[in-house]
Amino acid sequence: MKKKAIVRGEQINGQLFAIMVERIKSGKYPPMTRLPSEHEMARMFDVSHNTANKVIKQLESAGYVSMRRGIGTFVNTLSTGYDLKFIQSFRDWCVSQGHTPQTEVLVCREAQDTDVQEFIFLFSSEPVSPGNFIYLERLRCLDGRPVILEKRFLSRDFFSLKDREALAGSYMELTRMIKRIKIHESRRKLKVVTTPSSVAAHLDLKSGSKTIEITGKTTDESGAVVDFDNLYYHPDHFEFVYTVGVQA
Repeated sequence: MKKKAIVRGEQINGQLFAIMVERIKSGKYPPMTRLPSEHEMARMFDVSHNTANKVIKQLESAGYVSMRRGIGTFVNTLSTGYDLKFIQSFRDWCVSQGHTPQTEVLVCREAQDTDVQEFIFLFSSEPVSPGNFIYLERLRCLDGRPVILEKRFLSRDFFSLKDREALAGSYMELTRMIKRIKIHESRRKLKVVTTPSSVAAHLDLKSGSKTIEITGKTTDESGAVVDFDNLYYHPDHFEFVYTVGVQA
């Protein structure tokens, strides 16, 4: 990566902070790796130790890094901040956090028996006919980096193959705002799994490494199935926190 020079006469703290944020977002400093120390940063950018110290503290306050006494400063994972009790839009979250979301539709076709057998029976008490569903695969990217691989089975009662273009946008907006589907329930199961080779290739992970898998079933207010989904989250960029209250 080409080194960016600090422009003298302008706010040095702000310039250096912006450079470090860009490097974190671009993957130059990946999650869980050590950030250059105050001394190293001062030498790299020809700034004072006081300036470097202030920028590191700014990065910590903004949630980009965590300081570990006696060890160093480490880049945080890009936490979604998702509350697992609610459905959230990946696109809206990215924009709210200053990130750029992208979506690529990899597959959009009629579902096949082999697709259905992968996981759909985990969420249905009755046999499911693939002819009633559309199979969708999407790759979600954050600032150009692949972070989520989605596999969905969309009910033909609500979707058609003509929706392919719209499916490159916000899925939540399509279901709730455009199609006006009234979601009643969305059940989710979260677990850490060994990454399938096909998923690893899309998310730039090593085959056999661990990833976060969320499987689920969504129904409308009449109880009709809207979709089944199988989502894989890049473990370096997401963490899910579930908060429970304690009764006194």
